[in-house]
Amino acid sequence: MAFKAQYVSFVSFAVEVLSTGITQVMIVETGLHLNPKHPLYNKTAVEDLISAAQEYVRSNVEGHAAIRLVSTQNGEINCGLGQGINTYRATSGLILPGGQRVIRSFSEQRLSPESISQW
Repeated sequence: MAFKAQYVSFVSFAVEVLSTGITQVMIVETGLHLNPKHPLYNKTAVEDLISAAQEYVRSNVEGHAAIRLVSTQNGEINCGLGQGINTYRATSGLILPGGQRVIRSFSEQRLSPESISQW
């Protein structure tokens, strides 16, 4: 069954293989701001989304599971440590029937603290 909740733009699943075992990861893209310091951060909406995702995972995922929320909004990163970060952007892929996206390749970009603060 597909996960549907308010503010969700895309859902995918990943498997993390660690020395401690395998974890199913539900990745939820959302239009919400996830940075609590952002002026448009909506704590209630974020908490509602987390609760809905947790309920979905409890009912539909077997074994160890994790949920990762990813904001599609700009301005989510506040990096004041003088370090850059890596970002990834899909460069090619396809959309399967039903809207599922499959990424075939991506590009990596290193962002400097200066470019991050300009978001």
